[in-house]
Amino acid sequence: VKFDYPIIYVRSPRWRGEGDRKRPAGWAEFAHIFNVNPGTDLMLLQPDGSEELLVAGGEGAVQDPYVSFDGEWVYYTLFHEATGEPNKAGADIYKIHVPTRKIVRLTEQEFTPSKPGQEQRYGVYNMHPCPLPGGKVAFVSSRNGYLPPPKSYPQVALQLHSMDDDGRNIETTGHLNLGGALHPVILTDGRILFSSLENMGLRNYILWGIWSIKPAGTNWGPVASALHGHSRPSSGHFYTPLF
Repeated sequence: VKFDYPIIYVRSPRWRGEGDRKRPAGWAEFAHIFNVNPGTDLMLLQPDGSEELLVAGGEGAVQDPYVSFDGEWVYYTLFHEATGEPNKAGADIYKIHVPTRKIVRLTEQEFTPSKPGQEQRYGVYNMHPCPLPGGKVAFVSSRNGYLPPPKSYPQVALQLHSMDDDGRNIETTGHLNLGGALHPVILTDGRILFSSLENMGLRNYILWGIWSIKPAGTNWGPVASALHGHSRPSSGHFYTPLF
């Protein structure tokens, strides 16, 4: 395959631990979104095959790179500590200007609980950035402090949010994401696709569907629903595609 443009990707260690404790590294997935590995880096692959480290994961991990519309910025999630479980450090969204290597932090560990005086169990997880038309960025966050229903996945409830591309004016746009939302992706018609946990109240199933919504939080609608057409659904999963 020939290509004449650079490629952004994340590089994760293949193994975790040493000696008798050495084991294959884990991977983040819908039920274990915190299962990331320390030292997962943001990399740049040039057409000639050379590679360059853009952002080192260190004790944390870089995830979810998303290239800006002009091709000069890359948005990404940084887990501050990659322990495999929710922790006090949380995760935040950054962007890097690839030509100059300038890094801008867009979110902070701001906890905005829906219930006054609510205990903060973990750090805030701001994840899955997606640039939007008009200088906005969609992302998911646990900043409102909701918990998934019993037996649900993932371990915290991530809701859709939007912000300016400098990190200001954060607004909750997915008020119905009480189970969880993952991986917003922008479409050419301006809608956002995202994965949505749909097992609220069912207790026995882990069902994900793909839904769409406008960036302002209006016109919510199913695209591929795990519940559609089933009076008693079996377990099913749909994941947001990348375009």
